[in-house]
Amino acid sequence: MAVSARYRCQPALKPLSLSRVVRRSFLITGIGVSRVRAATLRIHGYLLEFVSMKTMLLLFVGVVKGDS
Repeated sequence: MAVSARYRCQPALKPLSLSRVVRRSFLITGIGVSRVRAATLRIHGYLLEFVSMKTMLLLFVGVVKGDS
């Protein structure tokens, strides 16, 4: 008797289906992961750019020292 009363007291809102919840969580996770990947790629891009500039500067310094 108490069990049926407990179920009757619940709101009449239709619960979200599991597939919708899973889809939404995958969508939110996917957006988060893609943002992290983009940020990581950007960081790696800057690091690679910095390393290549550093290498170019070292080569340039070596050339200047060799010429003088």
